[in-house]
Amino acid sequence: MNPSALPLQGVLETGLYADDLDAAESFYHGVLGLDVLFREEGRHVFFRCGTGVVLVFDPAATRAEEHLPHGTEGAGHAAFAVRHDDLDAWKEHLTAHGIAIEEDKTWPNGGRSLYVRDPAGNSIEFATPALWGEPARDDRLRQIRPAVPVDTHDQRPMERFQSRTLRPICKLQNPLILTTVARYLQKYNTGFRQMDRADQQAKVRNLLKEDRRLKRTLVGLVAGHFTEDEYAFYLDHQREVRRRLTALFTQRVLDQLDALPLDGAA
Repeated sequence: MNPSALPLQGVLETGLYADDLDAAESFYHGVLGLDVLFREEGRHVFFRCGTGVVLVFDPAATRAEEHLPHGTEGAGHAAFAVRHDDLDAWKEHLTAHGIAIEEDKTWPNGGRSLYVRDPAGNSIEFATPALWGEPARDDRLRQIRPAVPVDTHDQRPMERFQSRTLRPICKLQNPLILTTVARYLQKYNTGFRQMDRADQQAKVRNLLKEDRRLKRTLVGLVAGHFTEDEYAFYLDHQREVRRRLTALFTQRVLDQLDALPLDGAA
């Protein structure tokens, strides 16, 4: 199979190694401000960084394992994306914490990088995102979509579009979908919270069926996340895509009635 038919979505995780996990946590959490995801004493500490994670392992502990070996020798390297206007502030912040700047490099394409060492000796870079060129809009959109595991191998184009595009985007936009529907319920002063469950369900179904402005707003929340190819598909099948989206919105709201952000009067 041609690898271009299965494009990689980005770097999911970066693995580094440190004999002293406490010192690593002090650096990555205490100085860099990364949230700690998981910690297993004597083995690893994992940090959230944007859409990816930084994994810091004790090499001796992981090298001894029979499964998922992560042990290695020597210093590694990781680069963190930093806005160009924030690099000088980062330089001051790192210096204030006693972390030496090994190099402040300006690249031919206008990118800039700061290099430091973490407590284990790993080379850590703070670089402007354009260092390797800005990722295309379509790539960025696909990267932030949550996974919705569905086997699409035997699906027809419209079903595949729903599985691969509509469902993931609806999942991503779920908080905004619920907020938008809740505001329309409040706008009409429906007394929604005082209704029994059957009446609440009927009200939601009717609102999403009859209110064209609401439907246009919700469709816009999804369509704004289409790639160029997906938008072209949408333009060719607007009626059917809108019908399927309305069904997805309705079911999503019905499944989360108690999560609608309504005040006490609605």
